[in-house]
Amino acid sequence: AYGAEYKGILNCAVQTYKQEGLLGFYKGLTPTIWSGAPYVGLQMSCYDLFIRKFSKPIEDATGGGATGRTAAKLTCGAISGITAQTLTYPGDTIRRRMQTDGMCGRPKIYNGMMDCFWQTVSKEGYIALFRGWGTNCIRAIPGAGIQFLAYDTFKTLLVG
Repeated sequence: AYGAEYKGILNCAVQTYKQEGLLGFYKGLTPTIWSGAPYVGLQMSCYDLFIRKFSKPIEDATGGGATGRTAAKLTCGAISGITAQTLTYPGDTIRRRMQTDGMCGRPKIYNGMMDCFWQTVSKEGYIALFRGWGTNCIRAIPGAGIQFLAYDTFKTLLVG
């Protein structure tokens, strides 16, 4: 079987602590911080840009009114999510590789974030940093679209 098998979240925590100690809970934290903040900033900035640029054409193409505004928010949110995801995806790949490094008693192969990056690129090429990107985009499209529709809806309700 691929990866580790756990009987639940508590069993996962216990096994992680037994096999890797307290630091095992923090594997991949550095790349998460390095890519997480830019992801959110890019996603919000892109949404603002796309909604200003494309909201009117999308509304017009979908019949206008509330339906058109909803379509514009969903579309611009989805495109924002894909854009931010694409630009920050290498950091996500490094994070996942660091989190699984040394699992199940296997020897660790990375000595930090930059070592993981350079080993990945030298052995598999830059394209390896984007492995799984397509599947992730399929997940991000509805997620980001709904996120920004909800964001704008609640902003309007709370602020006016």
